[in-house]
Amino acid sequence: MNIDNKEQKLLTGNNNIYWKGVIEDNKDPLEAGRCRVRIYGIHSHDINLAPTDSLPWAITKLGFAFGGLIGGVGISCIPKQGSWVSGYFDNEDENTPIIDGILLGINASKYSGAFADPDGIHPMKTGSDINAKARGDKYRHNIVIETEYGHLIEIDDTKGDERIHIKHKKGTYFLIDKDGNVDIKCVKDHKEVIKGKVDITVDGDVNFISQGAVYLEGSSVTIKGGSTMVI
Repeated sequence: MNIDNKEQKLLTGNNNIYWKGVIEDNKDPLEAGRCRVRIYGIHSHDINLAPTDSLPWAITKLGFAFGGLIGGVGISCIPKQGSWVSGYFDNEDENTPIIDGILLGINASKYSGAFADPDGIHPMKTGSDINAKARGDKYRHNIVIETEYGHLIEIDDTKGDERIHIKHKKGTYFLIDKDGNVDIKCVKDHKEVIKGKVDITVDGDVNFISQGAVYLEGSSVTIKGGSTMVI
């Protein structure tokens, strides 16, 4: 195939051809982060003429955030099927595409066929690719990581609402609010195993309330009060 098209070329250093396309397969059998990409202007819009499994595997390029990724050390994250991406062909070889970025935009609807997620999962919502929790007053200020099944991490620099929030899809969460208060909710069992000692110092009152039985066990138990002690 002749891909020496002036309108499609954006040369970078050693005549690499720049392109854009959609990830249609991220199920790399080598589990090395590769994806099959249907490239606009190169691969047919007719999925019968160019089935997804006929597309070449593209290598995914990561940035230097958190030290990159090597030997399992770093952040392991695979691009979603249905994502628009940009990249280039290594040495102008259409069989060796390299993905170097995700293209953000507005999803008017869920697509099907070519240039779409074959599994029909993504996009899960229409509208901006930016998470709803990072829009409005929080746009540019709230860093949001949310998985497709609902796990959530927020690092929020919104003025007047600076906070750190970690939430499990079942509702368990850990929150540090704008004043430094810590709020923890566990929707099921809570277990801690501590190999060393525990020292807790509280400047204010302590309230311990249980709707069930309370057991306190130790090789020795000491309860010490000040002027008043009620048991």
